[in-house]
Amino acid sequence: MLRLMILRHAKSDWGAPGRPDRDRPLAPRGERAATLMGGVLAADEYRPDRVLVSPAQRTRETLDGVLAVLGAPAPAVATIDGLYEPGSGNYQSVIAAHGDAASRLLVVGHNPASHATALMFAGRGDRQLLADLADRYPTAALAVIDFDADAWSAIAPRSGTLAAFLTPRAVARADEDVGDD
Repeated sequence: MLRLMILRHAKSDWGAPGRPDRDRPLAPRGERAATLMGGVLAADEYRPDRVLVSPAQRTRETLDGVLAVLGAPAPAVATIDGLYEPGSGNYQSVIAAHGDAASRLLVVGHNPASHATALMFAGRGDRQLLADLADRYPTAALAVIDFDADAWSAIAPRSGTLAAFLTPRAVARADEDVGDD
């Protein structure tokens, strides 16, 4: 069985007009959300053994927040240019080409490709989870999709089961300001 986890980057800072899109950092709320979602990913069933991350600053900072909580042993990490504005609109080819031998793969990317990829692969699962996923994919949201396959190149659209769809708001304690957007 393969487990794909798709994490959209956390809330970024739009405060510097003229800054190139790739260079936008996380906002303070995004830093908190990244750490919060790192706590989720630290659980045994979600702990990735390989991570693919976009080269954009906000995705790398999101991963830094996750890794700070994940602890040792750190998963193998590869920065993949194809995760930033993929021509296909989704991450299927990147996952097939770079998933390697990982059984639990974390992809840290952007919308709309994160949402499109999760929708493309999640063919089965709890009806409410599927409806929540279809509705929106807020910053720092995490989709967890399981496949009955042996290789990332063998996974096909609609062949996965949505095991979880988590947002910072759903995970956070009521007094934390991590929000969803």
